[in-house]
Amino acid sequence: MQDLVKLLMEKTHISEETAKMAIQVVAGFTKEKLPEPVGGMVQAFLQTGEMPDLSILSGNLGGAGNLLGGLGSMLGKK
Repeated sequence: MQDLVKLLMEKTHISEETAKMAIQVVAGFTKEKLPEPVGGMVQAFLQTGEMPDLSILSGNLGGAGNLLGGLGSMLGKK
């Protein structure tokens, strides 16, 4: 998350505290609006910066799960 905080600070010229608060707001919003387990995964990613295991989505989303798994690979998750 520190990379995202730093990026927000650089791009918006806000304080570290405000950047962290903004990330928490976005994380909470996405968790609320997206279906589980996707919302929780997005929230975890925003808070930790670590790519979650997207393989658990394949059973729930069919082909879309495979697409998300490929996206995870592109973002560095092996």
